[in-house]
Amino acid sequence: RIARKQCKAGKRFKVITWSTRGLGAPFSIFDQYQKAMCMVDLFTKRGAGLAVLTDLRYTSKGVREYNTPHGKWTVAVAGKVGFAMNERWAEWWRQGGSKLIMGEGRDGEEIREAGIEFPRKGWKRGLFVCGVYSPISSVRKGKRDACRRGVEKVLEQASGSTLRVVAGDLNADFGVDKDGMWQDVLGQHGLADLSQSGLEWLEWCRREGFIEAASCYVQRERGTWWHPRYGSAHVLDHMLLQAKDKWHLTSCR
Repeated sequence: RIARKQCKAGKRFKVITWSTRGLGAPFSIFDQYQKAMCMVDLFTKRGAGLAVLTDLRYTSKGVREYNTPHGKWTVAVAGKVGFAMNERWAEWWRQGGSKLIMGEGRDGEEIREAGIEFPRKGWKRGLFVCGVYSPISSVRKGKRDACRRGVEKVLEQASGSTLRVVAGDLNADFGVDKDGMWQDVLGQHGLADLSQSGLEWLEWCRREGFIEAASCYVQRERGTWWHPRYGSAHVLDHMLLQAKDKWHLTSCR
């Protein structure tokens, strides 16, 4: 079953985003190597070849490799964000020169945005993925705006014909398009909550020509984070795709 999923993953892009909750932290009650192995096992079973990782806490940037029963996985770390790739995707990445574009850390903080590029292969278009770990809504607006400007700078490094994707923990509720105000950004599906940071990201998507991919599809369970006290569901992790490339999209959940 896993082999069939990997075969399908080789014929199409399958990218996921995952908040690691402190993977790589030097002081933790959890074994960080075992935690990484469990995540890689989960990615493999879901048929994903590339995972955007957020909330990383490694003490140094760079490339790490993990040997698993399902093969070797490569993890490129850039501050609080990173990218995990199986062997097929890692080889594709190296064919393009192992490009890892890092954003700029601000006010002594770790980098919150980074990009990784996969080159064009014949008829198959290249892919540029920008990983983001956005500040929470309670942080002052200037820092949230700086994060989006950092995303723009990272996207500027993408080659001309590549598919551009922004993925990660945006710490923002996008809400649902009830009155058609955001029909160029949102689909017909989603949760009702709309946060201030979500409104800011919606305006950014409209300006930059992106759509929120998951809102275009019906899902049995939509929440990506649940409030620890009230148990309410929130969609804080998002996958953004340029509207002009929506025809490439087959599913997002």
